[in-house]
Parts: sequence; C-alpha cells; structure tokens
Amino acid sequence: MNLADLLDKKNWKGSLLKKEIVDSEIKYLDDKVTGIHNLIESVNKTLSKGGFLLTTNIVGWKKTNHYILKIKIRYYGTKKEYKHKKNSHRQKINI
Repeated sequence: MNLADLLDKKNWKGSLLKKEIVDSEIKYLDDKVTGIHNLIESVNKTLSKGGFLLTTNIVGWKKTNHYILKIKIRYYGTKKEYKHKKNSHRQKINI
C-alpha cells in the first residue's frame, strides 16, 4: 500500500478502507506493516483536520507458510473524533 492507494477514492467505502495481502513470507508482511504505519503517521502529521486510524493484523499458519496481512484504515474528519485513538498492530500465528 502506498500514498496513491490511500488517496484513491475507489479503494474507500465511506470512511473505511480495507485491504488484504497474502504471502508465504512473514518477514515481507512485517516490512509492509512498518511501511504502512510510517506512511499513515507522516500523512497524519500534515493534516490540519482529521486523521487516519490504522489497524493491521497478521494471521497465518506456520506449517503451510500461509500468512495474511489485514489492513483497515478509517478516516476521521475532525481532530476531536480522532484525538484519543491510536494505530495498532497484532499478530496471530498458528503453528
């Protein structure tokens, strides 16, 4: 996911953007998570009103090397709505 994906209205349903990335390498998905979190943080610093809230989850199965990165981004139109919310990341890998 990059800035163009974030800004493309076709990717959004109202104030919510959801995307999944599937890969056999968890390291690749971890690197993607880091990049997406950095992107959202830098975009939020430039916004005078509102902000993006990012939630990422990696779920997977170690035996089959099948991992899914689930990305959910919600846009809040005012700083008041967004003020006390924090970006988050979780991982759950079944062995």
